[in-house]
Amino acid sequence: MADQMKAKPGTRRIWSSALGVVAALALAIGVNMLVERFAPRARLDLTAQKLYTLSDGTRSVLSGLQDPVTLRLFYSRKLGTAVPAFGAYAERVRAMLDEYVAVSGGKLRLEVLDPEPFSETEDRALAFGLQGVPVDQSGEQVYFGLVGGRTHAAR
Repeated sequence: MADQMKAKPGTRRIWSSALGVVAALALAIGVNMLVERFAPRARLDLTAQKLYTLSDGTRSVLSGLQDPVTLRLFYSRKLGTAVPAFGAYAERVRAMLDEYVAVSGGKLRLEVLDPEPFSETEDRALAFGLQGVPVDQSGEQVYFGLVGGRTHAAR
């Protein structure tokens, strides 16, 4: 009967491994929560070419904005679906614009708009001078462009 009470070889190692994984997961979550709480604006660019690191000149311009500025990114999601390379590029552009917003001290605002055919958003894109291009044989127009201007106070 004593033989039946002994643990099988390797069981202890499995439990130790499982406990280690749970501890590592708890540590990772705890560190993330602490960083988010105490350093919410801290950023780290781990890309090889430092794609998301802003130059000193860019930081100076963004932090020196006197008037609020709104950037409107017109991007048709259908373009990213039809041509995945454009989708990946659009994500990089969006990430860089988000970084600009973060550095601007609240002076820069970003709106991301998806101009659907025959919509008010498509009319706005056209009014800003953006030109659509057909993405397939149907002739449906897609957009990928950026428009910026001073933000006007609501009256």
